[in-house]
Amino acid sequence: DGNGVVAPRSVRIQRDGSYGTDSAMLGRGGLAFQSERLDISGPEFLKIKDLTGQVKVIIDANGNLPASDGNIAIQDKIRILNNSNYAYYSRVRSNFNAQIERLVFELTHIIWYGQSLSTDQECWPALTRSAYSTLGNLMLGDSCRPASREAAAFSPVGGVGVFRPLKAVTQSVSGSSVLTAEEESALTPGASNEGEGAVAAINMLRKLFLQHNSLLQDPSRQFILSSCGVSGRTIEQLSPGATPELYNRVREAISQVKTIAGNQNKAYGIGAFCFLQGEYNYDLSHGGDGTRAGYRALMESLYSDFVSDFCSGQNPPAMFLYQTSGAFTNDTNELAIGMAQLDLATSGQNYFGVCPAYPFPDKGWHLTGNGARWMDMFFAKVMFRVLVLGEGWEPLHCTSAEVTKNFALLSYAVPYPPLQWGRPYVGRTATDYSDKGFRATDESGELPIFSVEIVADTVVKITFVRDAVGDVKIWYADKTSHNGNGCLCDSDPFVSMEKYEYNAGSGQYADENITELVGKPYPLNNWAWAQVIYSTVQ
Repeated sequence: DGNGVVAPRSVRIQRDGSYGTDSAMLGRGGLAFQSERLDISGPEFLKIKDLTGQVKVIIDANGNLPASDGNIAIQDKIRILNNSNYAYYSRVRSNFNAQIERLVFELTHIIWYGQSLSTDQECWPALTRSAYSTLGNLMLGDSCRPASREAAAFSPVGGVGVFRPLKAVTQSVSGSSVLTAEEESALTPGASNEGEGAVAAINMLRKLFLQHNSLLQDPSRQFILSSCGVSGRTIEQLSPGATPELYNRVREAISQVKTIAGNQNKAYGIGAFCFLQGEYNYDLSHGGDGTRAGYRALMESLYSDFVSDFCSGQNPPAMFLYQTSGAFTNDTNELAIGMAQLDLATSGQNYFGVCPAYPFPDKGWHLTGNGARWMDMFFAKVMFRVLVLGEGWEPLHCTSAEVTKNFALLSYAVPYPPLQWGRPYVGRTATDYSDKGFRATDESGELPIFSVEIVADTVVKITFVRDAVGDVKIWYADKTSHNGNGCLCDSDPFVSMEKYEYNAGSGQYADENITELVGKPYPLNNWAWAQVIYSTVQ
């Protein structure tokens, strides 16, 4: 007014969820507040009411911004989804898991288990051939694997139950001996010898652990790796009670290491349980459970047995898993094994999904030595974030899809935005797909894709050739059209410890000499997990 006094009013949300207004008198008389309650009922997310009593819905109960015609501009919708996706992953990362064990023991045992991608079948020649003395990592005998590929026992290679510095080796076909470099180079394509062997994962984890604690080395706390898996087995065959009981390999590795630790007066504990399996459950001819619910239950049972059998007196270790994908994928039960693994990885419990297996260079089914070591870097990265930094973690995956007429907006949980397109390696060739690894079906059958675009940091838009009908399934990294591969990844800048390596005459295939990779750190962008995304046309 003429005396310079104004009366602004602001909306205030009270602790009980009701709305109120503050009427402030500003001027020579000082500052005074007057509150009143606004009766704004209804389920909407955000409403405003002016002084005349007019009410306007800003965000409705479904998170939409309604316009006069009841619709919302697509760009506004994308902004809302993008902001919501950022908030989603912020909550994920801040979810500290106080229940799982940390790397606190004088001797921390890390168990690697599963089938052929856990044992690194065909991953020869071994690349991480020299032990890093400053890291101080260990193995039992002359390999992190036992001296037999199939026996239900963990007999150390070399016949000695002593700790050796951790390094990668390639073993004979039976597993009983270690090959020389000359013997490795003479192997023929397709030879099933087990190589590399998860060594690089433990080395990188150890390096990050020391760096985080501002240490060059720490002989008072060491890591030891035991790789106990068996190629070509279902999860049922790897679980307790099977015949033969291959799970006994885990039991004996833990027993032997624990005994030696006791003899050395070292406190012993298990720091992580890494499980890489699913291929034989995807192939129903092997008799394993190939359903989403069934496989998840088997995974949960295996983890529960592991904790109860070996982890008394300590917190349960985290279980780190990958997603079975690539050529091993099967669409029969709608990616059931991969979906069960994703269910666990997003359950908010003690399971952490590291990466899908599809992006890495392979030899048709199994990975190359570089492919295996590249995936090792992902395991180390996620284990470090969870076990050392205490961060929550979920893999890159779609959380929801909204289908309207001839397009869909896919929301993604993205560890490190923005999303981007990459080229996964199929064989040893970086491969692109025009539809980026997506296909779609609806109640009318195949739903042809016209285009796929990244339209925000965390949102993908798929435009269809026609309007979608009824219930829609959007497949990513399916078997039918993409042999288990896809092109979607994020922008994680994390730098790997090791670099891609090619050594002519070592036994590596000539086309492993990939110019864009050789001599460079393995990129650690997180790749989207294979998925069937369900939605209904709005």
